[in-house]
Amino acid sequence: MATATIAPHPDINNPIAPRLKCCCCGERFEGRQFHNQDTGWGLGDCCVEIVKPHADEEMESTYGVPGVHYKLDPVVMVRTIEAPNHRTEWRITQNLSDRWGEINRSDAEHKPLELLECTLGLYDRLRTQMFDEDTFVVRKDAAWGILFEVEFCCIESEAGEVDPNDPWFLKLPGYYEQVTRLINSMKAIAGQFPSVQFAVPEPVHVYRERPAAWAFVAHALLSNEQRMALGHALQAL
Repeated sequence: MATATIAPHPDINNPIAPRLKCCCCGERFEGRQFHNQDTGWGLGDCCVEIVKPHADEEMESTYGVPGVHYKLDPVVMVRTIEAPNHRTEWRITQNLSDRWGEINRSDAEHKPLELLECTLGLYDRLRTQMFDEDTFVVRKDAAWGILFEVEFCCIESEAGEVDPNDPWFLKLPGYYEQVTRLINSMKAIAGQFPSVQFAVPEPVHVYRERPAAWAFVAHALLSNEQRMALGHALQAL
């Protein structure tokens, strides 16, 4: 049975080919070229489960690495602190866990849960890196890690949920004002946390479509003290 790759794969920096052909059935799929497959060909997502029982230990050497060459993490549009005025693609599989560290099996067929659970000790190590109730186990660009998500209220997200004359509601910023504030605030703290990736996701990915501060921390990137400091800094934005 295949296990998850922990170290970043060098091919992750190669361009994604939008129309590779599946070497099993000929269907088109989105992936990265693997050196052991003919140019323009690879293992399509459509045939992974068919091939897996037969390839077993030769799966990776023959077809490449899931998340890198096939079964890529899905696209989520965000605004990063580096390019706040543009929508940027993050390839991230969200919600592999819930906020309390339990495996989230909702939509399991589209998640790399088998890899996560069969790699000895991986999930337990990731769980120990979670913070408060503001983190999830995720995979981004084929890298396992923790996603910090801190929600903030705005007029649009709370309209219809509270008394419109409530002084608290009347003081809320609009959505885009809140997003701008969050991006500027994250930019101010980013230097304290090198290699952490900060962004604000599109509202569809957040409860009640609230603005949210996201920070992706790759597995074992930060010490426990650094993760605590990051969590508290995000909560204080």
